[in-house]
Amino acid sequence: MPNKTEQKYFFSIQPYWSCLEKDQHLTTDRVSITHFHWNQEELECVPGNGQVGIMLSGPEAFQGFCYGVLDAKGSIPLHGLTDGYFMRFSPGTFSQICNIPANLIPAEGLDLRDVFSPSQVEEMRCAIGKPDPGTALLQMIGAWSESPDSRTCSRERSLVEEVTQLIWERQGNIRVRDLEEKTMYSSRYIQSVVGSQVGVAPKQLCAQIRFQQALFLLCRYPQITLSQIAQILGYSDQAHFSREFKRFSGISPTIYQKK
Repeated sequence: MPNKTEQKYFFSIQPYWSCLEKDQHLTTDRVSITHFHWNQEELECVPGNGQVGIMLSGPEAFQGFCYGVLDAKGSIPLHGLTDGYFMRFSPGTFSQICNIPANLIPAEGLDLRDVFSPSQVEEMRCAIGKPDPGTALLQMIGAWSESPDSRTCSRERSLVEEVTQLIWERQGNIRVRDLEEKTMYSSRYIQSVVGSQVGVAPKQLCAQIRFQQALFLLCRYPQITLSQIAQILGYSDQAHFSREFKRFSGISPTIYQKK
């Protein structure tokens, strides 16, 4: 039995997705870029680790949509996107780089033109048209992150980074009261900043990260028992874990483990 999950951050596990091409996958600690090909109108999703995403298609008929943080299992519309690149930002990174509050982006998506400036949309269109679009997009995001105009308040940025790191290190098993003690900020301020910059409140982010850690354990260790997962992730008991897992995934962990 594993003593704990890996500490390295991973981008959300989406068990209902099957059309991301892993051989065309670029990842840093802040952004993940993957080529996709889908032939459906909607994409079934479970709550992730608190990531804003951008889907781009083109370059011939360029279009794109920005997706906010999902807080419950649901289907998101693809708005006609069938082939292109999918960028996912680690918690708080989208707001830090783009200077756009994550909580303003709905989970069902917004047209890029309603989110970004015309020059930024043009940069994305040009990147998609490059011989290696994934690398071009990664370089574009890197340039944006260095722009003074794309920085949030340093105090808020530092707080979001500290809070998300604390939640990740504790695998989601941490209370807002503990975050207060660790950061020396009030719960009201923490909730305001994290809610704005990440897209969900700290308590919800904890629950989602803990759920994602459970998915990780089930994928990495097929023979693991549900009671072991409950113990590792700090659920009060197996029944508590099963209820939370079903709330986020739509199915019980027992059924999921058999799939």
